[in-house]
Amino acid sequence: TSIDLNSMIPFLRPQQKEYMFLSGQHDRMLTIAPTSAGKSIMIIADAMRQLQNNPNSIIVVVAPKILLCQQLSNEFEKFISNTNIIHMHSGDTEHTRINDFLELAYYLETTPGSKVIFTTYHSLHKIHQAEITVDVTYLDEAHNAVNRRFFDAVKDVSKLSKRFYSMTATPKFSQTSRPGNNDAEVFGSKIFSVKAPDLIQNGSILAPKTSVVQVAGAREKENAAERDFYTLCDSILNEEDMN
Repeated sequence: TSIDLNSMIPFLRPQQKEYMFLSGQHDRMLTIAPTSAGKSIMIIADAMRQLQNNPNSIIVVVAPKILLCQQLSNEFEKFISNTNIIHMHSGDTEHTRINDFLELAYYLETTPGSKVIFTTYHSLHKIHQAEITVDVTYLDEAHNAVNRRFFDAVKDVSKLSKRFYSMTATPKFSQTSRPGNNDAEVFGSKIFSVKAPDLIQNGSILAPKTSVVQVAGAREKENAAERDFYTLCDSILNEEDMN
């Protein structure tokens, strides 16, 4: 696989560089980071390192929705070339799409080179059924993984993955027998956490600003949602400070 990770490293944000250091030290890790922390680039950079170390790696990327799978796949292609991209979900894709676990097992066994599998939590159980060895798995929006419909598959794939990384802005912890992102055996320990004030300080995100818009008349319950919608649209289009 043709990859130049070294040219990418200097452009990583501070939190992304810290993630790269920690993911190099831990085979399992839960990362908690707010929106716009650059979690997709964290995953991609670590995947680039994985492929540098093992050009025949099998990588699994899990997302809650088909659209997000496709977005992540497009982002991967910007940085990683000469790899086999497989989608395992029911949506359309320009890449190879496999829905049967036996077909997946055969494809992986007979196709040379590295493979990156993009799948949803709904289809993740097929990765386990294929009885393959996964070099690294990345869970995006990992709070979805604690859903009882998906947790068994997540747990199974965690066991068969040599490295396993979970990312979310909104972790779901459990103090009972119910599944939770604090299950370190499945998701890894909470080793890395990014705070919004730190992202503001290093220029990754902008500080929020409040703009008060006065609206004449009473807000009646029966048409409140519709009125709020039109008020918001009017404010965005016509208020001078909405740029």
